[in-house]
Order: sequence, then C-alpha cells, then structure tokens
Amino acid sequence: MVHDSPARSEDASVASGRRVKHSRQGCVLCKARRIRCSEEKPSCARCAKDGRTCEYIVRLTWEEDSLSRGVKHGRAARSRSADRISSSGMAERSQISAPQYMKDYGSYFINTNASDLEGKPIHKATACIRYRRPVIPRTLNSARVYGLSSMDGALFQYYQSQVCHDLTLVDDISNGYRHIVLPMSTTYESVMESVLAMAALYLDLNTPSTSTDYYAIALRHKQKALNGLRQDLATDGGAHTDHVLVSMLMLCLLDITDGCQTSWPQHLSAAAKILSDRSVDLREPSLASFISKFFAARDVMSRTACGARSKFKQIAWQQPHEIDNTVGCSYELMEIISSITDLTSYMTDINQNIATTQKLVEIETQLDNLIQTLPSSSSSLPPTETTFLSSTSKIIHVATKIYFYTALHSALPCTYLIRSLVREQMSVIESMPYLRSAHLWSIFVTALYVSADEERIFFLRQFDRLEAASAAIGPTQAAKAVLERVWKRRDLEVDAGKADESGLSDWARLVRPLSDGLSLA
Repeated sequence: MVHDSPARSEDASVASGRRVKHSRQGCVLCKARRIRCSEEKPSCARCAKDGRTCEYIVRLTWEEDSLSRGVKHGRAARSRSADRISSSGMAERSQISAPQYMKDYGSYFINTNASDLEGKPIHKATACIRYRRPVIPRTLNSARVYGLSSMDGALFQYYQSQVCHDLTLVDDISNGYRHIVLPMSTTYESVMESVLAMAALYLDLNTPSTSTDYYAIALRHKQKALNGLRQDLATDGGAHTDHVLVSMLMLCLLDITDGCQTSWPQHLSAAAKILSDRSVDLREPSLASFISKFFAARDVMSRTACGARSKFKQIAWQQPHEIDNTVGCSYELMEIISSITDLTSYMTDINQNIATTQKLVEIETQLDNLIQTLPSSSSSLPPTETTFLSSTSKIIHVATKIYFYTALHSALPCTYLIRSLVREQMSVIESMPYLRSAHLWSIFVTALYVSADEERIFFLRQFDRLEAASAAIGPTQAAKAVLERVWKRRDLEVDAGKADESGLSDWARLVRPLSDGLSLA
C-alpha cells in the first residue's frame, strides 16, 4: 500500500479545489465548479483549455438575502473568513477586531468610511435598563378573596405589582390602572378577564423561555373579556357604561401591546362613540378623565402618522398646562399636535389662503410660548422622577416642533433648524435612564428626520431601549419597520438624483402610506 506524502496530499487538495479560497472575481464557470480561477480576460486559463465560453458578471446580494440563507453580509462575511486561518502550511495573520461602535450598538451600515475603522464609538452608548422590579407571580390572598384559581390569582398579583407600575411614567395616586381598573375588576367579570389577559401577556413578553404558555392563557382570558363585553352591551344596551369603557380600554391596550394588532382602533372608535353621547354620564370625574385621556392620546399620536380624522373633540382635562403622568405632556400640547395634523389636509395646495396662513402663525406662536408645569402631586415625588417627567415633556415638545416644520413647511432632514432640534433631542434622550411607551412618538418623529449614519444608529439603539418596556414592544417594532422603509426610500431618491416635485411633505409622501393602524402612544 502506497501512502501519499503530506506535500502530495496538499497538492491534490489544491488541484481538486478543496480547502482553496476561490476568487471572488472569478468567472461564472469556475465559481459554479468551486475551483480557482486565473481571472484572465477575455478568457481564463481553464475556459480556454476546455474550449468553453468565459463570462464575468457582477452579482449584487441584498443583506436580507444573506440573512435568509444564514450567512453574514458584506464586510462582516470578509472578516469572518479572515478569522478562519489554517495553522498548517500558512503564515499566521493578526486578527482585526470589529469597530467599537459595532459592539456598542449591534448594528451598522454598509456605506462606511475610513473613520469607522478607528474603533471609536460614535455616541456614548446608554445602558439599556429594564426599569422593572423583578417580580415572580405569587398567589397571595387574592385567589381566596376574589374566588380566583391558583393561576388566576398569580396573574392578578402580577398585574398589581408589576404591570400597573410599567404602564405609567410615575406610579402614584394618579395611576388609573391601579386605582380605577383594579377595584372595578373585583366587581365586573369582563374587566377582571381583561386584567388577567394583560398580566399573562406581560409574563409572555418578560419570560418567553418558561415552560408555561402565557400567551395562550392571555388569549383565553381575552376571549372571555370580549364575550363578557358583548353580553354587557346586549343586556342593558351599555347603560352602565363605566365598566364597559374600562373593558374597552383594557382590550385596546391589550391589542396594542400584542404586536400592535389592527383591531385596536375598533375599540377606540367604539369608546369615542359612547363618550360623544350626551346621555352618557360617568359616575366618577376621575374615571371620565382617565378614560378620555387614554383614548385621546392614542387618537392624537396615531393620526400624525396616518392622517385620519380626529375621533375626540373634547377631553376631560382639568389642568391643561399640567403634565400628565401617563401621557407625558400637557393637554395644551396634545391640542397643538392635533391641530397640526388637521391642518396638513389643507396644505396640499401650494397657494395657501389667508386663514391657513393665520393658523400657521398661531400654532407656531403657541409652540414658542408653551409652558408645561409639573402636576400638583409631584411635590411628593423623588427628584429623579420629577426630572424624568420634565425630560419626557421636553422631548415631546421638541418633537412637536419637528412635526410642525416638516409637516406644514416641508422642512427636510438637511434643514439647519431641523438638525438643531434633532441634536437637542439626542442630548435629552441620551440622558434619560430608561424609556417607556410614552416616548415612542417623540423618538419616531425625530428619527424620521435624521440622515447621518451615526444618528440613525443612535435612534436604532433607542428603539432597542423602548422594546425593553413590555407595553412598548408591539408598537415599537411596527414603528421601527415604518422608519426603516422611509430611510430606504430617501436613500434611493438621493442615489437616483430624483427631486420630488409633488409639493407634498415627506409625511404625506412617505410616512402615511405605510402607517395605517400604527399606534405611537
């Protein structure tokens, strides 16, 4: 028996094409046969020897195609190949570490430059803090007191200790999820089922690797809540509207949290119809304020993206200058945002009439002179929470200015004023210790009007931080998908050298066609 020598084996493997790095610039036939190509033109050595037609083509691969095949894309693929170096018969090569900002942010863009290889972070990465108290669902006295099963008692306790805390910016006496919804759930079955569904959904989002299928439990409780709501409406025609509206509120919130389901606007429309009925008289003023604020905030913020008509004309807001602990801004600012959206429907004609011009000046004056005050209950709050509430109101205020100038004056990302407002937003957002669903609209509006790669990476990082809040996971993912589509559309227009001549703002051209059913609150 004759054994090949190591040198002979190496030559054979090279000849057969194995363990040989074939050229990226080789011809089509050599690539198909996975052999080394001499890259000679018009015909390489192998094709000339075999009498074949030699062709060279350039194949463009999108990043989505690479991900679907489970391979890395672009420079990432090259760096991975460079790291896999055989130790036999080859010189040692030094490994080049990835740029530091890629490690910090977890994402980067292909159109990089030489400064990206210096390893310096573009922005100081803010730690993604999950501002939650680690709560394990336990069955306390709730199961015995309210006649709940062991599992339902654990869900009820989890809602009380964890969910109520996460659904508001400041968890104090004004938290309607704790001080209005919880007491009502002990009396009305539909409200109780919606509370249990919300708790199970939160557990599914926070602990997805557990052996318990909390999502299936959430769906079962949601179906029971819907059945109970239908029965209440059919029995007495919704005469006892307090718990009916609270059930609609919780089901609407459940649909938004669960991947931003398209059914959430139906609950909003039904609640708006009930609240607009003058014969409806809610028993408690605090209940009327809580319900109207919840639905109005989602109506106002979502309309900025889709441009729909307002469903709420009046909101039960006692102090219009005070910052609401759940919404994050004042009623006066929400009215300004709603007015801007209403005015965009009249801005398609370049020749504006006098009334429209006067309204523009009026809104701009309101924005410049707006003063938002902390709520009266803030005196008992720690300084960190009052600072957080003030910062939230500030970024919503600045985002409203960006929305005003871009939607009504067609300002572009390169406009000096917009760039100044974006930098101001980034400074405030970076200083915030955590983010909640109340920050989604501000971050979405600001991110739409950034153009530099480092700014885009910064805001992608903020979307990651938003997903750390359970209530914001669904709408954040939907808003992020819209944002990335708008970025791509802008980049393609710039690359093609096309200038828009429609006279429409980017909101009308790019955002609204993609944003039907999008929740931003």
